[in-house]
Amino acid sequence: MMIKYTIKPQYKILALTFLSFFNFSCKEDIKGNIKNQFIQPTVLSKNSAFDFTKLTFNENADQLMSKSLDTTDIGFSGKNYEAFLFGNKVDWKNSSKGDRYFEYPEKRYIFKTKETDSIGQFDSTYFNRIIIETNPEKKITALIGKTKFEHKKDLDTLLKKIFKRYGKTSDMQEYDRHNAEVDAEVGKNMTPAQREMMKQGDPIMDYAAYLLDYGDEGYREWKLKDRVIQVSITKDREISVSTDAKENYNIEYFYVNFLIIRRDEYDTMGKEQLKNASMTKKALIPYKFYEINAYDPSNNLGRYAELEKAWSKT
Repeated sequence: MMIKYTIKPQYKILALTFLSFFNFSCKEDIKGNIKNQFIQPTVLSKNSAFDFTKLTFNENADQLMSKSLDTTDIGFSGKNYEAFLFGNKVDWKNSSKGDRYFEYPEKRYIFKTKETDSIGQFDSTYFNRIIIETNPEKKITALIGKTKFEHKKDLDTLLKKIFKRYGKTSDMQEYDRHNAEVDAEVGKNMTPAQREMMKQGDPIMDYAAYLLDYGDEGYREWKLKDRVIQVSITKDREISVSTDAKENYNIEYFYVNFLIIRRDEYDTMGKEQLKNASMTKKALIPYKFYEINAYDPSNNLGRYAELEKAWSKT
């Protein structure tokens, strides 16, 4: 349980019309009517509402963070960017992290914004903190938006929006692929009419129910051509105890990490995990600021089988 003794500002979901004062410009349509057009911010700040759907990975990380970079307790002097190097203080020889993780072979830098109202958004769901991962050349490899929901229905709305935009999750696609392979194998010697009857008897996945059945801790993943989106969900409480009764609260939230990672970075992590398994004969996870849930062998038996197969070849 997470205990807090100071009141933190609650994350806000603001109306898009309010944000129009900050991130919209006027544009005429073909009939001469004035329309508001969203302009993707180049600097992250309060109410900037950086649109996750418009992330290109070519943004200038320094410029994005120029007004909101959180340098608390990292020893950053203004020039020593090694302070942002992830894992630079881990002693792998004497650390228990080696029981679960392996050291990622490529350097990655982590830049966090301060907690800031509506600094990012996905389809009018707003986030209060953005974290950017870059390579040593400051090219963005991943972005994470952080927010929380007091009510499940609001989190469900976010997941439905993602599903509407990007379609089936990785699990749903794998389910369909498996059924198609089984049908093809079983129906090899069947007539077209028999194959059609067989398909009608296939189990049907309730995609809508599955999408929203994440419990107190879960994730949903969408694999796209150039990126992978992972929404990780955990449930916890915030508690404040004060001499002023009005300031006391005990609220349960769904905490969300909205990860957008380059597809080539995602694939490289998977290849490095298999490579490490073949060398160490262990099912370890790449040590990064974030975890890819699909690569966690403790929660994904299929991935464990792939890692086991990798080390059995050596």
